[in-house]
Amino acid sequence: MEKTEMMKEFEEKTKLNATILTAYCGVMPRIYYSNWLESELLNAKEHVQNLEFLLNQKNENILQLEAKATAYDRLMSGKPTLKELANILQMAITVNPEPESIVKGFRHTPNPVWFENGEDSFGGWLAQEKYIFVAFESTTLFPPGLIGFTGDWKDSLTLPDGWDE
Repeated sequence: MEKTEMMKEFEEKTKLNATILTAYCGVMPRIYYSNWLESELLNAKEHVQNLEFLLNQKNENILQLEAKATAYDRLMSGKPTLKELANILQMAITVNPEPESIVKGFRHTPNPVWFENGEDSFGGWLAQEKYIFVAFESTTLFPPGLIGFTGDWKDSLTLPDGWDE
């Protein structure tokens, strides 16, 4: 049996022989070497648990700092979010797909629509009231660039608190 790195480390630290020669089994590890290996394993497990605890703490700190940074960026930009605007105006808020991304408000929850006519295609939001689509019930609220929204127009529907989706 060739000595492993752990056996060599054990012998170096304890100045004891890690193996014993027996008549029946040949070379076997000594009992105190097995005990030493077990204690090393327990120490390693304890170190792993400590590292996991520290990583979880750091992760929580990072999440808190990210939330603060997002809030700070929002405050410094001066641009209201769609949720803030929806709650202030008590209207459903959307961003249209035009390059200029005009923000619109609706009294009823709108649905995204996309029309294609040959080479031309356009999309937007329509609200439905009693099974009739009301195309012009929306109100243009803000010109482009004054709202803090950078996502896709289909994901822009924002309802005020208390409205059902």
